[in-house]
Amino acid sequence: WNGIDYGDDNEENNEGDAQRRDRRMNSQDESSSDYEFMYNKQDNWPQNCKEMYLSDSYGNTVYRDLTPLPGGNMTEALYLDEDCTQRSTMTFQEYIVKFYAYYYYDN
Repeated sequence: WNGIDYGDDNEENNEGDAQRRDRRMNSQDESSSDYEFMYNKQDNWPQNCKEMYLSDSYGNTVYRDLTPLPGGNMTEALYLDEDCTQRSTMTFQEYIVKFYAYYYYDN
């Protein structure tokens, strides 16, 4: 017995149980797939607070690290201190634009 109440053996209950089992298996497949994806990409994520090459619009040195998001997700963010505790007003997306403009369009 695996903890699933199969009810009585009529066709309606069996169909409902099968659908619940399929839904549970699909959910596990998606979770496993998400886990495998993140596991394989973990070397691409920053490992700690790292100083960036360009400063923000106020001339402050900015640092890059991960920041948590709702639902257990994460993204990259910019910080103003080398311990990555004080968030910068500059977003990581703004930094990318500045980086490309500096290195590819301002030459």
